[in-house]
Amino acid sequence: MFCKNCGAAIEEGQTSCPVCGTAVPSESERSVSAQYAYPPATALPMKWYKFLINFMLFFSVVLNANSGVQLINGDQYRDGNVDMSGLVYSQFGALKTVDVVAGIVMIAFALFTLYVRSRLAGYCKNGPKMLLLLYILGFAFTVLYTAAVYITLASYGVSLNIVDFLLTGGVSVAVGERAGGLGIDLDKVAKKYDGLDGTELAISESQERMAVVVRAADAE
Repeated sequence: MFCKNCGAAIEEGQTSCPVCGTAVPSESERSVSAQYAYPPATALPMKWYKFLINFMLFFSVVLNANSGVQLINGDQYRDGNVDMSGLVYSQFGALKTVDVVAGIVMIAFALFTLYVRSRLAGYCKNGPKMLLLLYILGFAFTVLYTAAVYITLASYGVSLNIVDFLLTGGVSVAVGERAGGLGIDLDKVAKKYDGLDGTELAISESQERMAVVVRAADAE
């Protein structure tokens, strides 16, 4: 038998719920209620629910924890075997604080996801509400983290349009999206691979060119 208030399991003979204290109806009260109860409905398949609590939420725990560790270590700035976090943080020191705080929050999300999973697995009454809260907090975190990164970069004079063309293919695409016409000195373009000519630098998708706009006073 389960508590009608919180969903906790109740042992035979107990007069109240061991979790919330709600009184357990007597045999006669349960008998009267059963007489006026609606006819039992056909049970719906629970495969989706089992998939949610046995796979999706566990996967979310691993994903959130891994993302948190990556944010704390600066692994999001790693390009293959090349660790760019030192270079990024040397230019934008405050960004490290933003990433570390975000990483800690992501790990906290992983722990909260485990708690939500336990409530759903125990068929607790507040389980669905906790799941909804988890999704709302996840969306809010994404918005706040993105805003924090924007504001931090803007404080260093970086254009807030940076995200529009990060990781776009080729110099011509990355810079071409910023203005109707620009002169580009290809000799100053950092090369990912040696031996690229001007055309390859301008259009190569493999270059993953990043264009960052800064104030003239901040240019070196």
